[in-house]
Amino acid sequence: MLKILNLIGEFLVEKLQNELREQGHEATGTLINSITYKVVSDTKIEISTPHEYVNAMENGLPQGTSVPISALIRWIEVKGIVTGDKEIKSLAWAIRTAIYQQGSPTKGSFKFSSNGRRLGFTEYVIDTYTKTIVQMAGKELLKETSQPIFNAVKKI
Repeated sequence: MLKILNLIGEFLVEKLQNELREQGHEATGTLINSITYKVVSDTKIEISTPHEYVNAMENGLPQGTSVPISALIRWIEVKGIVTGDKEIKSLAWAIRTAIYQQGSPTKGSFKFSSNGRRLGFTEYVIDTYTKTIVQMAGKELLKETSQPIFNAVKKI
């Protein structure tokens, strides 16, 4: 069972990382590269990241939220959207204002998405890949159990 859970954990981490990239949430790669899984029991996997802002990537931000200017400046610099200290600060304030007025994702943020989504990356992965995960688990479980049964029947 441990092998099955590890396969599922690796699969889910990869799909979550891909969905974040496709939604346009990759700047430095810090969040994406921090997603890990851990098998915590015979039937349970925990997928986690130490970055609390993952909640904003999943659920967005409500209107009236003031995003720290320093975070926006860093994001703009990493993305290379504009250059020059004055331009970067001006854009950071404009984005902060848009998030405050519209919430997040803002209307303009969808240009960074290659799949048309900006929220719900975990929900999307779970909804899309549950059937695949069940099939993977069934296939691996069959492999793990069929050989002992075959050996027992062979002895008879």
